[in-house]
Amino acid sequence: APVMMHDMLITEDYAVFMDSPIVFNLEGMATGEPMVQWRPDNGTRLGIIPRHGSADEVRWFDVDTSHVQHFWNAWQEGNRIELSGCRFEQIEFGIESASSDVDSGVGGVGGVPARYWIDLDTGRAGSEFFDDIRGEFCRVNDDLAGVRTDCLYMSGFTRDNPGAADFDTVVKYNRKTGDRSRWYVGANGSIGENVFAPDPNGSAEDDGWIINSAHNSESGLSEVIVLDARDIESGPIARVQIPQRMPFGFHANWFPAK
Repeated sequence: APVMMHDMLITEDYAVFMDSPIVFNLEGMATGEPMVQWRPDNGTRLGIIPRHGSADEVRWFDVDTSHVQHFWNAWQEGNRIELSGCRFEQIEFGIESASSDVDSGVGGVGGVPARYWIDLDTGRAGSEFFDDIRGEFCRVNDDLAGVRTDCLYMSGFTRDNPGAADFDTVVKYNRKTGDRSRWYVGANGSIGENVFAPDPNGSAEDDGWIINSAHNSESGLSEVIVLDARDIESGPIARVQIPQRMPFGFHANWFPAK
């Protein structure tokens, strides 16, 4: 069955993608089965293709059964490829899962931050979690796509907002220092996907701003919020109130006016 590959990556020399147990069940739709299914017996593997090569040059590397909907970034370090994303251990689809507490990551809603690696010499690959906060929509400074990045941003579920299925926290990881910082939107609040806007005069990886949207279900207020990407814990440095309810969306990018 066709596999759902929602995201992929590039490094200096390779395109990197994941072949996971999420498949499109087109035939089963006729009998009322979910169109998308989780088939763990299929296993998971990472594939690489030379960026200027052909599909005949693909190499496969087996990893633990998992799925990554969105990756942060990938890069090469010597004979290794490093990549990271929010890892799901299991995903369920269909009407029943919409009203149940599905074990999607280590448990609960959302994926869990994890790193993967590929050893090009030995042909082996592996993965490990580096936090237990669940979240999604992995973002970095897009100017650094394909090269090493240590500052990672995601929209998280912190459980400070009981019963909510919406993102409520902007989370930042500094993989070089091991630090984790976060900004919580507050009670009755929810946020969307982060967008990184680099500072044109900056030199550090996290010189720039995080732009997101926020909505308060009690007041009905929708806002665009701006955080200092170096110090998200200090909260928004700017808020723009929207005069109507702004529906949540995802997958936006920042482009300077020039």
